[in-house]
Amino acid sequence: MALDSGNDPNPYWTALWGLTGAAFILAAIVALQAAYYHLEAGEIERKVISQAPEELTQLRSKQLAELNSYRWVSETEGVVGIPIDRAMELVAREAGATAGD
Repeated sequence: MALDSGNDPNPYWTALWGLTGAAFILAAIVALQAAYYHLEAGEIERKVISQAPEELTQLRSKQLAELNSYRWVSETEGVVGIPIDRAMELVAREAGATAGD
C-alpha cells in the first residue's frame, strides 16, 4: 500500500485556476449588469420620458386657449378674461403712466 503522489493535483495550480475562473465569472456578471442597466435606461427614455401623456397635452392646449382668448370669468358679475398679451400691454401702459406721474 504505497502512496502514489504523482496523481494528486497541485494545490497551488488548483487554487490559481479556481480564483481566475471566479474573477472571470465576476467580471462577466458586472459587465452584463452594466449592459442591462444601460439598455434599461434607453428603454425607459424611449417608452416613458419621451412620450407626453395625452391628458397633459390636452390640459396644456386648453390652458393656452384660455390664455389667448376672451372669456367670461363670471358672467353674473360681468367679469371678463382677456388674452394674456393684451393684459400685459395694459399693465405696461398703466405702469408707464404711474411712473410718469
